[in-house]
Amino acid sequence: MNLISPHIALYRLYDLADEIALSRLATPRLRLSRPRLGAVRFQNPPAQVELGVRSVEGVSGLLTARLYEFGVASLSFRVHLGERLPWEPF
Repeated sequence: MNLISPHIALYRLYDLADEIALSRLATPRLRLSRPRLGAVRFQNPPAQVELGVRSVEGVSGLLTARLYEFGVASLSFRVHLGERLPWEPF
């Protein structure tokens, strides 16, 4: 069994403030799909900012931030592992 376009994603949450004024950002807001029963619901969707490719200890990946109006930033660092990879080495 091969994995197609495998990657590893690392997430980190930061408490920044009581509130972030997302309306002042020039960044488009995420469109949320229709919520399922029991899902977490956001009245105002977060803003997403791509911070580009970064390198951490010799590993390169795409760094993305999501900013939530309730004062939280979520950072995502995605490391692409190639086009195909067998499950065992993954």
